Amino acid sequence: MAQTEPAQKRFELLHQLVGAEWGGAALNALVDGYERRTSYAVEETTTSADDLSIRVKIRILQERAPDAWIEWPGQHITPYIDTGAVRDITDVWEENGLVDAFTEGAKEQVRFDGSYYAIPLNIHRINNLFYNVEMVERAGVNIDVNSPQAFVDVLEQLDDALDVAPFLMALRNPWGAIHVWETIVLGETDPQTYRDIINGDADRHRDAIASTLSILARYLEFANDDAQFSSLPDANAHFVDDEGALFLMGDWAASAYDQDDYGETWDTIPFPGTAGEYPINMDALIPSSTAGDTTAIDEFLAYAGSREAQTAFNRHKGSTPPRTDTDRSEFTDFLQDQQADFDAATSQVPSMAHGLAVHPEQLIEVKSTMAEFVSDPDPATTADRLADILS
Repeated sequence: MAQTEPAQKRFELLHQLVGAEWGGAALNALVDGYERRTSYAVEETTTSADDLSIRVKIRILQERAPDAWIEWPGQHITPYIDTGAVRDITDVWEENGLVDAFTEGAKEQVRFDGSYYAIPLNIHRINNLFYNVEMVERAGVNIDVNSPQAFVDVLEQLDDALDVAPFLMALRNPWGAIHVWETIVLGETDPQTYRDIINGDADRHRDAIASTLSILARYLEFANDDAQFSSLPDANAHFVDDEGALFLMGDWAASAYDQDDYGETWDTIPFPGTAGEYPINMDALIPSSTAGDTTAIDEFLAYAGSREAQTAFNRHKGSTPPRTDTDRSEFTDFLQDQQADFDAATSQVPSMAHGLAVHPEQLIEVKSTMAEFVSDPDPATTADRLADILS
């Protein structure tokens, strides 16, 4: 009687990494590398970036949490830790030599009260001002100015010289507006003021919040006509299709660009006022506390933190590895330049828009407030609300 092969052991990974802009190739490289070295298999469940957090929360409340998921770390995961929904994986870090291999900034985003709860997968820079080289040269405009306020003049000049949107924006989800605003805050003030705002001292900087919102209101005047209905892929497609001159976005956007054209048809500079700064977003691999057999998951966590996996994932994701020992010659010229800027940065503040810098309950209120601002810009009233939310 023929014997049947035992079913391959699997564990579930919930993630939003699909498509060029969202890191589908990076996730494939990570999973393929793991499955080549183990007898286990990863069962992927995918969702949109907009729905990921709510899907995770619903699954936890239904007592059927995914075995692991990929999401933002930092303050974003503190509610999971407080409720015991994620597992302390300090042993995985220590047994696999990860503590000494990762940058301190990355470890800070997954370490709470001395324990580790996730594996950082990447470091994304959020203050890239991508620009269409031909359009900027044709307009004869110097876009490398010294402040977000001075950048308003740049947009006015581009608007006069070009027949496309000077400044592409993705505002369908409020995070797009928050992303632009927090970069304005960093460029118009300084890293310490930014940290004050995210660390509960926003009320003291109410005037700075109001003035930066006034600048954001001006930027909205120069956005693409469909900005309020545009997702990141929509706005990025406008840039690729030469339908906009400038695009402030994280380095992940460049994954959709022809890397051979870097420096020729498209290029990037730090957003005005933020030269020398490297504000960050990150993805992290987070293990559930309710998974039964943790052997496969721990193997996956250890592999995700390895030099091999970090190199493969970040090459495809368009990001900087949080490990300090990856071979940068394996990355594109664009990413090598980004990593050099990372090394030289004077500060690496965490992003509000992406959940690292503020508690999820605060982020919900900030998103709601910013959505109203985009529809009806009122800097003074919005500043009062944001200062109250963040204090």
